[in-house]
Formats: sequence, C-alpha cells, structure tokens
Amino acid sequence: MNLLPLLLAAAIAPPCRAFQFPLTQMQKVRKLVDEGQEQLQRGDYARAIETCESALRLRADYAPAYLCRSEARLKTGDPQARQDAVQALRLDPASGEAYRMLGLYEFESGRTEEALKDFDRALERVKLKPDEVPNVYYYRARSKMKLGDLPGALKDAERGMAVLMGVSGNYFDWSFHSLRAEILRKLGRTAEADKDEQKVLSLLDERLLRRPEESAQLLRMKAESHGLLRDYNAAAQDYARLLAKGEGLPSDRVEHADALLNADKPAEAEKELSLVLSLSPKELKALRLRGYARIRLGRSADALRDLDEILRMAPEDGTTLGYRAMARSDLEDYAGALSDLGRAQALLPAEADALEARKAFVYSKLGRHEDALAAADKALKRRPESIAAHDAVARSASALGRCEQVEAAVAWLLEKTQQSGEPYALRAACRCRDAASDACLADSEKAALFSPDSDTYALDLARRQRSRAESHGTRPDAQALRRCLRSFEKAAALAPLTAQDLSSYLRSISEFAALPGIDALESAGLREKAAELCRQSLKPRRANPEIRRLCADKK
Repeated sequence: MNLLPLLLAAAIAPPCRAFQFPLTQMQKVRKLVDEGQEQLQRGDYARAIETCESALRLRADYAPAYLCRSEARLKTGDPQARQDAVQALRLDPASGEAYRMLGLYEFESGRTEEALKDFDRALERVKLKPDEVPNVYYYRARSKMKLGDLPGALKDAERGMAVLMGVSGNYFDWSFHSLRAEILRKLGRTAEADKDEQKVLSLLDERLLRRPEESAQLLRMKAESHGLLRDYNAAAQDYARLLAKGEGLPSDRVEHADALLNADKPAEAEKELSLVLSLSPKELKALRLRGYARIRLGRSADALRDLDEILRMAPEDGTTLGYRAMARSDLEDYAGALSDLGRAQALLPAEADALEARKAFVYSKLGRHEDALAAADKALKRRPESIAAHDAVARSASALGRCEQVEAAVAWLLEKTQQSGEPYALRAACRCRDAASDACLADSEKAALFSPDSDTYALDLARRQRSRAESHGTRPDAQALRRCLRSFEKAAALAPLTAQDLSSYLRSISEFAALPGIDALESAGLREKAAELCRQSLKPRRANPEIRRLCADKK
C-alpha cells in the first residue's frame, strides 16, 4: 500500500485548534470578580454591580464578590453597601478588606468615630492587599483630622505616603500631598503646607500632559490648589482656560467669578455672574456672590436687591445674612445690619467670631464705642488676625480718647493690611490732640495721600498745618504756610469750605504773600486767588463778618 498520499495530506492539513479545558465554577467566579474590579477602576459602577452579582449567583459564599459589590454600591450611594461588607466579614473574619469597606461606609455616612475603629481593625488584619493599605491610612488620617487629632492624622498621612511609595515607586498620586497640606494648614504650618500644595500642582501638570482628555477635571483641581496657595489670579486663569475650551459647566463660571473676587477684581466677577444669572436667574450662589461683588464696587443698593431675593427663597441662609449686613451698614442702616448679624451668628456658629468682629464695626459706626470694644475684644480672643475687629478698636478707642489702644490697633492694621488713609487719620486724631507735632502732621499727610478723594482728610491736614504755622507767632514759617495753602486749595476743590475754614485760607494767603523774599509774580497770583475767593464768598447776603473784613481790600 502506497502511504505517500496520506502522509502528504497530513502534512498540508490545517492545524487543529488547541484544546481548551472548560473553566471550573470557581475559576468563573474569580474571573467575574476580576472583571468587576476592572469596571470599578473605570468608574462603570452599575456594570460592576451586575458582574459581581453574576459571580454571587455562581457562588453565594465567595467573600471577594461581596466586597466588589460593596465598593460599587458605596460609589453609587447605595446603603446596601454595608450589608455586603458585613456578609464578606462573616464569610472571612480575617479580612481587612471587609473592615476597610465598613470604615469607608461609616466615613461617608458621617459616623467618623465608628469609621476610625473599622480602619484600625482593617490594619490589624492579615488579609489586606498591599495596594489597599495606603487607602486605609488615607481615610484613617481624614477621620482623625475630623475628630481633631491633627498630630495623629499627620502621622497616618505620612505612613500612607511611605507605603504608597514602597508599593508604586515614583507615583503620580497627589492625594496624600493634598491631605498632608490640609492637615499642616490646620496646624498653622502654612509654609510646609504650601510646599505640599506646590507638589500637587506639579503632579497635576504632569497628568495634564499625559492625559489631556482629563483636562476639565484637572484644571478644576489646579484652580483649587492655586486658591489654597492664595494665588487667586492663577486660579482665575485656570477657570478661564477651562471655559475657553468649551468644556466648562455653569458652576465653573460661578467658581471663576469667586476666584476673580478673591483676586480683587470685583468688576470682572460681577460681569461673569450677571452672565450666569441671565441664564439661571435663581442660582443662589451666583446671586450671593454678585451681591458681594456689588458691595465691593460701592453699589450696595444693587447688592441689597440680590441679597433680598436670595433671602426670599432661602430665609435661613446665614452667609447671605452676613453679606446683607455689610450692604445695610454701607447704606447706614445700622439697626438692620445688627439684626442680620445676630441671625447669621445663630445660623453659622462656626463663623460667630468673624461676625462678632463685624458687629464691633457696626457698633463703632453707631457711636456705641464701649459695645464696639467689648465685641472686638471677644472676636480677637478667638481670631487675633481679624481686620474688622482691629479696625473697630482703632475707631472706638480714638473716639474715647484711649490713644494707647489706638496706637496698637493702627500699628497692626498698617502692618497687616493694604495702606489706606483711615488708620493714619485715626492715629492722627490722637497725636494731634495737644499740638500739631511732627508725628501728628506726618499721619495727617499720609491720610490725605492714601485717600486722595477725602475732603475731610485734606481739610484736617490744612487746619493742622495752619495751626503749625501759627505756632511760630509773629514770624510765620514760609514752608509751613506753603504746605497749608496747597492743602486748603485741595480741600476747596473737593468740597465747599465753611466760613471759618475760608477765613483761615484767606489769612494764610495774605500772610504768605506778605512774607519777605516771596517772588512778585507768585505774590500777585496769590492776591488774585484771594480776590476770586472773596468774590465768591461775598455773594450770599449774610456773609461772615470775618470774611468781609479780610476781603475789604481785595474787591
């Protein structure tokens, strides 16, 4: 028999498929749980629940399937997540994973003490995946922070970070840096916190380069980090980039406006918020922020309309009541401001000290200076950095003549806040009580310099310079008179002078023009200026007799 054709046929026949052994039931269950875990990682929580349930239909006593479904249910807010974790623990009492899930459930439910106990048990158990250990430390640190154990929280954050580095090497996870920064801020270690927050930004930038499809969420996170670093301009730019991409939500416009307000750009913020409100007129946060922006812009009447609208919809909104108190104070409705502040304190106990400082300011405006000082003292015991409280002390202590308190409060304000004329004016009121000393005039000059639109400060300076010139007796000081004339001229340009101030102005002109060595052209100009002032002041039928006397030879 010729076997050659058979051998040739066998040689060219297609290869048989490799034989595949059917999976055992246990292998199918494990495969389904692995698929469920992958779906969890992708954020497909509904599919993960279905997959884990398929595994449980095959093996109802398999603890990892219950843990998989527990985590997926927790992500969707399903309270049955706890039942699954409890069942997993019954099936496998040595499971640290089950206690981790129970801890996460209690943490998300606000039962922080119970969560802390579960996280402790999770770390004590043998069965806990190495890559889940950092997760337990992270949430145990957050639990301790919520319970006020900041040193313990810091230790756990650093332990979790060390484990994560050991498991993942040079990792790209910013969560522990962000957590440690938050704890350090609460401990008052701001410089160290800022270093961690800078690391967060660096990691976010790296992620943005590698995963541009995630740019919307990453830009939001960058904006938050920039805000925590007090770089509000950068935070506003992050939101602007997000909105320019066309990927922003209406809430991103509101957050952009909030960053602009913190960056001291209320006009831009007001414009952005008006755009949001043109599309959603009842958006409470946008209305509240626009009200605040309008207060900052000096449009307190417009702000009041926004804030009243919010309180019609949400009468127990403590933050809005605080803002309305500011608007009412600007509009000199001090009784209304005090009422709003009292309600806000009852609704926002965590902000009671800051609101007490605002009450101190309102008391000072009402002339209730002892009440103002008492409220300020109460606020400063809890919040020594309160600008409003220090401001109230400066105002009321000045009014009561308690100059040592004024000196201390003004020194703090000048060191900690942007310069303005008011602190200098309040201190000048003390320093100028006895005589126009050098310190008195220096503060008066700075008050007028930093508040150039204030006729009050300009006139106070002119009066004090006039007093200084008169202190030289029969030989007035030329330089003092010249400064006095400039200040009177500025004050007159800002508001009409009283008869007494006009009289002082005219005397100063006459005395300066008569001084030896004054240029003839300058002297003639001053006399013409005096004549013009006289023509204007003598128009009323009942002109001041002193002005008539001074103007007798200037008609």
